[in-house]
Amino acid sequence: MMTLQNFDLFQLLPAWMRDDKTAQALVYALTRQLQAVASQLQNLVIYTNIEAQPDAILDELAWQFNAIEYNPSLPRSVKVRLVESAILNNKQRGTAAAVERIATQIFGDAWIEEWFEYSGEPYYFRVHTTNVSVGDQEAAQFADTIASAQNVRSVLESVIVESVEQINLYFGGIIHTADTIYM
Repeated sequence: MMTLQNFDLFQLLPAWMRDDKTAQALVYALTRQLQAVASQLQNLVIYTNIEAQPDAILDELAWQFNAIEYNPSLPRSVKVRLVESAILNNKQRGTAAAVERIATQIFGDAWIEEWFEYSGEPYYFRVHTTNVSVGDQEAAQFADTIASAQNVRSVLESVIVESVEQINLYFGGIIHTADTIYM
């Protein structure tokens, strides 16, 4: 059985052409060229297999899709998520949904709190995350990144990193009642 990796055009030649030196040379040359092309076919399935692409290809795809929030210094998993959702992010740019999606892609867990939800100044918003690895540098970089996705009139007030831990809390007490005796 012939596949793209092992095909040979000589097998497809009619019997009366197999002895012709010109046909043999032509089939040999064409087979070599077609095998070279077939070996490169996996490079054409970039869009269906973005997570397997090298960083250089991810950088080019981010440029091609105009992923403004993309930064080559981000971790690889974040870059893959940003490239995969670049078209949707561009379509919804300027909405709270786009800001929340990008925040989630960068921080892993994030949500938006708009000004009317916390009695803030009009058009201000805050981003909350529970990713404790977010430091001042990441938050500042995120503020620059999110400016591309937010509404022009909106203002990012702060990035809030919430830390939630489960602790054992013990409470003890005593109840004392006394009787007063009057004579």
